[in-house]
Amino acid sequence: MQMRLGQDLCMGIGKEASWAARPKMFKHLTVLQQSLAQIPMRRHRQELGRGQFATKSQLIHSHIGGDISWQMAFGHGDDLLASVINGDWHSQNISGLVNSLPRGTRLSWLVPDAVPDTPPPSFSLLQRFDKRDAWQHFQGLKVSRLRLTIGVGGEVVTGATLIGKGMALATRPVSVLGNKMPDVVANPVFNLNLAPSTLAIKPLDRASRALQSTSDFALSHLAISVSRGGMAPLFGLSAMPPIGIADGVLAIHGHLHLLYTPSLASMLRENQRLKMQLSVYDGSGHILVILLPDSLVTNSDIETSSPAMPTMLRIQFESRHISKSPSSTPLIALGMAELDAG
Repeated sequence: MQMRLGQDLCMGIGKEASWAARPKMFKHLTVLQQSLAQIPMRRHRQELGRGQFATKSQLIHSHIGGDISWQMAFGHGDDLLASVINGDWHSQNISGLVNSLPRGTRLSWLVPDAVPDTPPPSFSLLQRFDKRDAWQHFQGLKVSRLRLTIGVGGEVVTGATLIGKGMALATRPVSVLGNKMPDVVANPVFNLNLAPSTLAIKPLDRASRALQSTSDFALSHLAISVSRGGMAPLFGLSAMPPIGIADGVLAIHGHLHLLYTPSLASMLRENQRLKMQLSVYDGSGHILVILLPDSLVTNSDIETSSPAMPTMLRIQFESRHISKSPSSTPLIALGMAELDAG
């Protein structure tokens, strides 16, 4: 299916070979919203003169910051998804980690330390903001936080908070900034309501089978946030844009909204450790897998907002490394694949 972006907003994304370097090529990124802008840092001084105080402001530094969001589809925004856990896509089998996948499925996979001692990749974004081929070029962008949400409609929506070096305006064709972006070939959006998509939850201290959202419980909302705490721009003494970005420490947390049952509340109680696997299909032969091998329930609440609304069980969780051994279970594993027709 060919899909063309609107004339007033055309986004492209390119992975940089090194921080803030011009990419060799760009790919389309169809966004739901974006709020990237220059963020100034000013020094304010108060001076006494002629019998009154005067406040003076001086611009000392600036960087780029803001959010973008997009619907998750196969090959669409996947590099941003990989970058937040400091990885890249590799063709390897993760059948030893995940469950209930089609026979013979091979998935690209990622773990947080896939490339030790290597900083997360950076990106350039292009936005066309008028019909005269005028472009904004955002450079040196890194993902400080990535949010994946699934609501009642079942569609996977991804949002990213970005920190970057700077931006420039360009009234010239995009081919000058990189290879010309091709027409986007859009795959369908991953949707949890498409069979056989499911969220599987298994308490780690029980021998029972994993509970499935398709048969054992009703899921109304899911959110997973992967962040790099402490990521921030670094400034020199006289540098207006940042000279680099501190990469931060990986952390994962999220929440689930489930239809309440007494047995479910007993199983998903506070301080319970869980294995969770989200397997989402797009109806066109692609699968997205997000695996959290060891998550801790930090809060479990029963909510009865009104007599007319069903009782909900709200679960908050976090994932963190208990062992620093290289052979320890990964904090998170991501898989994305095109399934064989057979």
